[in-house]
Amino acid sequence: TTGSYYLDDNLTLNGAAILIDGDVKLCLNGHTIDRANGNAALDYVIRVLGKNKAHLTLTDCVGGGTIKGGGNGGVDIFGFCTLDMFGGTITGNTNSGVNVGQFGEFNMYGGKITGNTTNTYGGGVYVSGGTFTMNGNASVSSNKATNGTSGGVYVVDGTFTMNGGTISGNKASSQGGG
Repeated sequence: TTGSYYLDDNLTLNGAAILIDGDVKLCLNGHTIDRANGNAALDYVIRVLGKNKAHLTLTDCVGGGTIKGGGNGGVDIFGFCTLDMFGGTITGNTNSGVNVGQFGEFNMYGGKITGNTTNTYGGGVYVSGGTFTMNGNASVSSNKATNGTSGGVYVVDGTFTMNGGTISGNKASSQGGG
């Protein structure tokens, strides 16, 4: 629910994904939120999709904080909800690091999306009907699409604007490694 949260230890999810409903500020504080890949393999680590136009601001005050292990992806943004990412690393997720669904909005100002793998499209960021804006020191790197195109960023029926940052070292089995 609405509030500011600072992790004071690593967190391993054994049940459902973390659901964001409200205006939430989350500082990883150098710690990890781990889905323990294979635990609820078809779920995300964090889902931003509350009824009230949920808004997640993700930071990492210390450095080294990660979101990892989602069998369906790291973070899912859907339906007039927003993720603003200033720090932290989204890594080691299957099916995309960040999924931006219909009417979702992802603004990346810093942090890293790296080391995620998908079987089809958008190992780093998958945009389907939403908006992704990349700024500043943000990085999308070393993601893979094992049986498709675009290991880095894939956009279908959505919008991608790059004002800064880096997209590099992503791999795809077909053309368009992006």
